[in-house]
Amino acid sequence: MSEDKNKPAEPAPASGDSPTAELSKAFFKSDKIEDPNQVRKLMLEAAERVSNAVIWIAGQKEHIKTRIPHEIGRDQIVHFSIPSLIPASFEIEPLQELLKTQQLEFMIRIYLPGAAILGVKSKLLAATEEGYQFEMPKTAIYMQRRKHRRFTIPGAYEMSVDVPHPKSPRMMLSKKLIDVSVEGISFLITKSEEVFFKPGRMLPNLEIQIRGRGLKVGAEVKNIRDFKGPGGASGVQVGAKIFQISEKDADYLTAFVEEMLIQYSRSDHTDARFKKEK
Repeated sequence: MSEDKNKPAEPAPASGDSPTAELSKAFFKSDKIEDPNQVRKLMLEAAERVSNAVIWIAGQKEHIKTRIPHEIGRDQIVHFSIPSLIPASFEIEPLQELLKTQQLEFMIRIYLPGAAILGVKSKLLAATEEGYQFEMPKTAIYMQRRKHRRFTIPGAYEMSVDVPHPKSPRMMLSKKLIDVSVEGISFLITKSEEVFFKPGRMLPNLEIQIRGRGLKVGAEVKNIRDFKGPGGASGVQVGAKIFQISEKDADYLTAFVEEMLIQYSRSDHTDARFKKEK
């Protein structure tokens, strides 16, 4: 499978013992879970939603983005799917050879429903064509978002939102996305379109485009202001509050924003700014 050229670089996971350690204090309240039954319950919840996950070894630069398939083994084994693109250190045959002589403990960050993250350490039991198999962790760090955060799109990274044409609702206009969160977005319009996006206007059929997936939302225009961004982009910025989004799309959008905040918080992208939701 060919790699999506529009997909941003994967975030380098935090090193050390705590997944997302660099952001946990700022963005999350954390609790250590030492009850194995509670940990298993959360893992089952994640599997039920086929949750996204990031797996790596502490101190290792390479990592993979994967998912917990629907079923978790009754024999206390957690199954993760094999992604289409695998770094060399995650290829099946090398891992099988390593497992013959040593135990491999991986760090795993799992995105749970409702803006929460589960951080665990677990031993790899097997690597096969059917997926990676890990030992059910006994303890975990549960991180719940303190507040929704907004990700401002870096100037070099293009994202868009499809907006119904003000005069022909069946026609969709693709507009540059300026920032996004699970509670609101802002996008760029031309000066001549400003008259159609006054505060209070309802936008019930927007579609946010993220990695080839369209997230359908309903939003209300809250403010408009002149905009001049990096790279010469200028026009009018429309800020809108999301009032309708499916639970599945909200989970996906939350995970995307978290991933991008982690990635750009440790990069040199000076135009990646973080703004609190108002």
